[in-house]
Amino acid sequence: MNTDTVIPLLNKAIEVEYQAFIQYFYQSLQLKGFNTLAFSQFLATEADVELGHAKLLAEMVVNLGGEPSDHIEPVNVGKDPKQMIQNNIKREEQAIEVYRKLLPLVEENEYMYDTIYNILLSEVKDLDEFRTLLPQ
Repeated sequence: MNTDTVIPLLNKAIEVEYQAFIQYFYQSLQLKGFNTLAFSQFLATEADVELGHAKLLAEMVVNLGGEPSDHIEPVNVGKDPKQMIQNNIKREEQAIEVYRKLLPLVEENEYMYDTIYNILLSEVKDLDEFRTLLPQ
């Protein structure tokens, strides 16, 4: 495995996971009213999942001898549920792209491969959920 290639991609993944954590958490706080309660709770739960992903990725970077990124991609909260969902779809697509690049680079490390694959599956599931929630 070429750590000079893998570590920067892992750090990019960390950055989009931090972005998701902040974005989803702030969205959950911004939503008010009975009709948004379920969506707010969904976002708060998703925020915690994304932070967990960032922690796993940071551990991988350290185990490879690197330093985890503390940069955060720009956060796009949105002003209403529809805009929030649209922003989250873009974020999920960005994350999926990073994980698809990473997977073939870590094939020889079973733990890293399985972990990144499972994170990718989580992001794909999130993308599908956000697309389902998007009002037509």
